[in-house]
Amino acid sequence: MASKFRELLECQACNVWLLQGDEALLLMHQSGTDRTVHEGMTEKPGEGIAGDVSDNGEPVLIESPEDDRLRKRNAGVEEGAISL
Repeated sequence: MASKFRELLECQACNVWLLQGDEALLLMHQSGTDRTVHEGMTEKPGEGIAGDVSDNGEPVLIESPEDDRLRKRNAGVEEGAISL
């Protein structure tokens, strides 16, 4: 499924997150290259973009590479960081 979405969207990576009972997200599947996350990791509301979107249900569009959320997500990742 993630591979097909990545192909249709022509994007670098697609991640499939599963909402758990404690409201944390579990990264179940990954297609493409995204060195900022890995399969099996969890993210809670307030810990990142996916967690925040899951918590409030509001879509997020990051339009600038200077956005603080993108910088925070890419911290510590030099090569292969997700960009716009």
